[in-house]
Amino acid sequence: MRLAYHPAASLACPGPAEESVYRMSTSARRAWIGRGLIACSDDANRRPYALITGASSGIGAAFARQLSEEGYLVGLVATAETALKTLADSLPGPALVLPTDLADPEQLRVLEQLLIEADPAVSLLVNNAATGSHGPFVEHDAERLSDTVLVNFAAVMRLTRAVLPQMIDSGRGSIINVSSPIGLLAAPRLAPYAATKAAVDSFTRTLQLELQNTGVVLTLVRPDWTRTGFHDRLGQDVAGVPGCKWQSPEVVARGSLEAQRRGKAVVWIPPRTLGAVVRAGVRRAVPARIKSMVRRSGWLPG
Repeated sequence: MRLAYHPAASLACPGPAEESVYRMSTSARRAWIGRGLIACSDDANRRPYALITGASSGIGAAFARQLSEEGYLVGLVATAETALKTLADSLPGPALVLPTDLADPEQLRVLEQLLIEADPAVSLLVNNAATGSHGPFVEHDAERLSDTVLVNFAAVMRLTRAVLPQMIDSGRGSIINVSSPIGLLAAPRLAPYAATKAAVDSFTRTLQLELQNTGVVLTLVRPDWTRTGFHDRLGQDVAGVPGCKWQSPEVVARGSLEAQRRGKAVVWIPPRTLGAVVRAGVRRAVPARIKSMVRRSGWLPG
């Protein structure tokens, strides 16, 4: 598909004059941060619009591929602009590429405004972006600590706040917040990351209560070990994690969307082999009332 820079708030395909923007130097394009690449399609305005953060790889890219196959216009947010363009080229449907550093307050503000003004409005927001570091807390870089809070939690709240008014007004819409089981645990050497995921958990569960009877579905996802390369970027040694505990990003994206469409508040997505063991053990050993409570908590796949 032909790609050209274009404001995300207006989805009409760009003309020849706008194509030259694509050839600008990196420095000249800085003023266009928050504007994206649209893979042009005559029916872009008729498609539901899903925005995905952390979309350049892993779970975010898996969400993008599945939603594009389902007919969504997908907005792709990440810092890796080249990877986003490559992903957009590979999708079967139209895509907006929105290179944005969520740790940069000005870039986040521009993205917020684009979501507020988007036409069509965002019908599905996937807050998936995450960063972090691994090691004793006193050795974590101070700037990296701030970035972890901004990307993992502050951006989740602000982007959710940006899309909610239109969703509430229309009586429909969905938000998926990707968290982690580690948010429920004490996790030495991962304190900043674990704390932000605990914050996402608390924020999501509280907001779910506020959104009752609005028609907006808010789903909290806790994926288990997933092969995304994220642990390598954290600097975490995962060589000792057994293969049966790992799963693909595609499994997480598919399970998350299934849970969201069933209206589930919380879903834990373990690897298929581990999930089968957990389900079998619970069915045999746990009373029905306790099983129901565990499912509602998100620790047992439905």
